[in-house]
Amino acid sequence: MLDAERVTRPALADLLRQNGIDPAPYEAASRLRACLNQYGLLTGCKGTLSYAERRALFAEILADPAARKALRERLRNDPNRLLAVPYRIGVACNWPGLLAGYTMAKQRLL
Repeated sequence: MLDAERVTRPALADLLRQNGIDPAPYEAASRLRACLNQYGLLTGCKGTLSYAERRALFAEILADPAARKALRERLRNDPNRLLAVPYRIGVACNWPGLLAGYTMAKQRLL
């Protein structure tokens, strides 16, 4: 998701500029959606990514201030409070390694 958004961002910006629209707000929204969707895939779906790959993706997501803010809000209101504790800690403390490790451990239980 993050790679796809990064690749398509210049085309979106060009299209918007050609139509007299400032691309900045749309680029920010596109990046935020990509971060949140990637986070959802990493935390909710089984996968074959290694720990290092997962950690790198979580690090990229957590590096985005808007994504971190949105994730903190989402996790604060998560109905599965107990299961969300490691995620809340990982996001609050900016620990992509914890997030990667927890998602891998959780996969074994799914």
